[in-house]
Amino acid sequence: MSPTLKKGDNVVVFAFTAAPMPGDIVMYLHPKDISALYVHRLIGLPGDRIQMLDGHLHLNGQPVKRERVEDFETVEGEEEEEQEQEARACALVLLCLILAFLTLIS
Repeated sequence: MSPTLKKGDNVVVFAFTAAPMPGDIVMYLHPKDISALYVHRLIGLPGDRIQMLDGHLHLNGQPVKRERVEDFETVEGEEEEEQEQEARACALVLLCLILAFLTLIS
């Protein structure tokens, strides 16, 4: 599994009602295109001022500290059948959660 989500990747989503905080991953259906699920990392809250200055992220006028994380290594040699089963299970869970979300907002 790659540390970056790419189009077509499967994810499992747990819905909760608590207010999101910076750093949280949020997923939503765009009102103008409900065929695609959007995934973003939240970096600010309403009222925060977010800027990119000279290629660096600033939040409320202060530069956001960047920290190097450990390199990610992929695990090779996994069985293709196991990956397909996992993908189908993730897709089913995601579909159930999307349907639950759509039921809540309608």
